[in-house]
Amino acid sequence: MEIISNFIKEQKLSNDYRFNCVDYWLPLATRLQKILTTKTVRGNHKPIVLGINGCQGSGKSTLAKFLEAALKNTDLNTATLSLDDFYLSPEARVALAKKIHPLFRTRGVPGTHDVGLALRKFQDLLDITKTSVLLPRFDKALDKPAQENVWPIAPRPLDLIILEGWFVGAQPQPDNDLIAPVNDLEKNKDPETIWRTHANQFLAQEYQLLFSKIDILIMLRAPNFQSVSTWRNNQEKKLRRTVEFTGKHEKKIMSEREVRDFIKYFERLTLHCLKTIPLQADMIFDLDHTQRVIKKSGHLSLG
Repeated sequence: MEIISNFIKEQKLSNDYRFNCVDYWLPLATRLQKILTTKTVRGNHKPIVLGINGCQGSGKSTLAKFLEAALKNTDLNTATLSLDDFYLSPEARVALAKKIHPLFRTRGVPGTHDVGLALRKFQDLLDITKTSVLLPRFDKALDKPAQENVWPIAPRPLDLIILEGWFVGAQPQPDNDLIAPVNDLEKNKDPETIWRTHANQFLAQEYQLLFSKIDILIMLRAPNFQSVSTWRNNQEKKLRRTVEFTGKHEKKIMSEREVRDFIKYFERLTLHCLKTIPLQADMIFDLDHTQRVIKKSGHLSLG
């Protein structure tokens, strides 16, 4: 199929990705196309919001790009946002670290995003009278928001908004679940549970307003948390190749040890999502350790 071949080439993906596209992602796009077309025929011109949950490195961004390309091929317009697009600047995180807990200096957990900006962007995107909406982007390699002059403009008329992120759709944990540390980071650097308690409180507040915009939720379910380390290292290797190609050596690339330390910040909520998101999601795609889909469950519908 030409659209799949072109996508694999443009994204510089392994040809193995074709299996996911043929067996799962193209049928998913076809189902979304039917839902979007039916909605419009019935006179509802507001875009649908699709949430994609999946741990770091699970392929959320790539799936979002494929759906965007596949739907564009059928004259349907998509705008994609990631939770990562709304990370606070390093300066704002330093201020948060001084005010609450030093671990908030590192981006990742609830509280380290500009949720107010995300909510304003959703309000603009869902307003069919808005003619021009910029989509924020965050430069992870430089660890700061990208300049507005490189933010893409959402296509109009807009049919679908994709919100993807490692804890998209997550509900806060019960307070009792926060007591026992899940790793040595929490044990040694958050012994009084200040950091994880505040992160959980942040999740219970504005993030729930953001997640309430989601009409359809899907999950890319990892086999276990150990896969995150492998997948996150693969992301860093890809970023390293990009840096070498562009010559932008000021960008920050993590070593394998730094990746192991970094994902400890994500472990608690990732494990919580693996346990709870399957109970909420409309559709679940189970992945093996190579990120290949091995099973699909659930069904997409709207109302």
